[in-house]
Amino acid sequence: MLEGRWKLLLPYRRNRPQDIVELFDVLADPREEMNLALENRDIVERLTQRINAWWQLEDSLPPKFE
Repeated sequence: MLEGRWKLLLPYRRNRPQDIVELFDVLADPREEMNLALENRDIVERLTQRINAWWQLEDSLPPKFE
């Protein structure tokens, strides 16, 4: 999930329970070397809510047939 300068990597716990949440400031850290999730829990929470809302919307759409 990208929002402005922030990039959130949110692992799907069912598939990858060992992975951690990662948050990067892509402007200050373009190589994504410094995980800022612990220092910016409010941003992680906001972006997680956006991801969850998107998944709920996606789940409510009818199936796509080609």
